[in-house]
Amino acid sequence: MGYLEKFAEEPKEQEQTTTITIRLPISLDTKFKAYCDSLNLSVSKAMRLMIEQELKDKEVTPTEEQVQKYNKSRFVLTKWKRDGMIPCPICNEFKSASNFNRHCKDAHDMISEEIFSNPIFVEIAERMLT
Repeated sequence: MGYLEKFAEEPKEQEQTTTITIRLPISLDTKFKAYCDSLNLSVSKAMRLMIEQELKDKEVTPTEEQVQKYNKSRFVLTKWKRDGMIPCPICNEFKSASNFNRHCKDAHDMISEEIFSNPIFVEIAERMLT
């Protein structure tokens, strides 16, 4: 066996990946990145290795509810945006896209996803855009 052959990895089935965002104090982030650099590891690879190690011998089977919750893509308002404005089907007015989520919470005690997943509100918003 050649020297490099012992480091060869079996090809892994390419599983779809996701991105995790975490908040860290700047000092901890800087130290961790420097540590990863010193090991010639990307931060992504280091985190993946730590997560794999943590779950290695654990029997964790997500419930169907958890699968739905964790695999849900982020709701975006791009479809509804026109010239920096988004139609609010409840107020029947256009609101600034940059403040639309705040408007939904303050004025209607709802999140934008609740509004735009309601067929009645969707119909009103679509009419506002035509």
